[in-house]
Order: sequence, then structure tokens, then C-alpha cells
Amino acid sequence: MGRQAYLVQIEGKSLINDLDLSSSLADVDVARNHNVLAITYTEVTDTLKGQGAGKQLIRHVVEYSRAADMKVILQCPFARKLFETNPDYHDVLEGGIL
Repeated sequence: MGRQAYLVQIEGKSLINDLDLSSSLADVDVARNHNVLAITYTEVTDTLKGQGAGKQLIRHVVEYSRAADMKVILQCPFARKLFETNPDYHDVLEGGIL
């Protein structure tokens, strides 16, 4: 297995998480409007599906939003499902609801 960097970009600033999974890429698209981040889509290649890459990308967005005192809205079905099953993420939801 190769070493892979997973890229999360928010407002042109990259946050990198290096994982030892494969040579494929996973990414999450986040749009910013003032103090709100909209997760618009998450994409993981077939070779990484089921290995937690998408979950880690969303976790990084949640951590970033907490550190930057921002809220999140969910336009991505994967992110919505992940938030539904992780109540620990609800503190960053815009309006506090799914």
C-alpha cells in the first residue's frame, strides 16, 4: 500500500492528512459563506470506499469549523448520513439541526 495525502480545501487553504491507505484520492468540497461552511460533496475512489477515508475528510471539516468558530450546513448526502450517526458533530450544525 502506498502513502496518500487527503486534501481538504477551505477558501483556498489546504489541510492535509497523510494516511497509509493507497495511491488513490478522496476529497470533500466545502463552500464558505461568512461563518458557515457548506459541505457540497464528498468523493472517494472505489479503491478507498469502505476504508474510512470519507469519514476522515468530514472529521477534518468538523475540526476546522470548531477551531474557526464556524457552523456547517450539509448539502452532501454522505455528510448528512454521517452527521445523523454522529451526535458529537451536532454542535457545528448551522441552526443545530439536520
